Amino acid sequence: MSSSGETAGMRGAGLGAQVPTGTQLFEQIAAAAARRPTGLPPSGVAPGRWSGLLFLVGEWRLLAALARIDLVLALPSVLTPVPGTGRQVLGIANHQGALLPILDLGVLLGAAASVPGGAGRVLVVRRDGFPCGFLVSAVIASCHCDMSAPRAVPPNGPPLLASCVHEAFDLAGEVVSVLDLDRVAVAPLIGLG
Repeated sequence: MSSSGETAGMRGAGLGAQVPTGTQLFEQIAAAAARRPTGLPPSGVAPGRWSGLLFLVGEWRLLAALARIDLVLALPSVLTPVPGTGRQVLGIANHQGALLPILDLGVLLGAAASVPGGAGRVLVVRRDGFPCGFLVSAVIASCHCDMSAPRAVPPNGPPLLASCVHEAFDLAGEVVSVLDLDRVAVAPLIGLG
């Protein structure tokens, strides 16, 4: 304890020091997150550049805004099935003590199911504060694109893909569509609303 009677917290927590309660620790984490600057490009990215994650859904190469993706995980080995849902809902996983619904992005977009396991990865995004995982066939790389040089969206892919794509970028001579994960995560589209 300090002379002012405050909890020592995580700094200088030695023998006999008080450790913050779960509520105090949660408040400290929330306060730190609130202080984090927003709207700034990621470290090492020049202004006017857009950062994305390049991944595969079946045979399609797609981009998603890196800022929208919280985590990239391997497909959890244990998934609890959700009765009454379609093939797009793979199940619910327990990820670090939180429930994480995992959806197959290939099925959501009207394509073949993504192949679980191996290179398959789960992109975790948040919508209205709730996490949601999208299984993709593989994650290729993060990339930075020039925002002043967007391209016309290529006309290939299923109709649902076209409704979730708003722009495209040229990556080494290949025009790659940017998938709007917010549109994909809308409840009516995934059959949960």
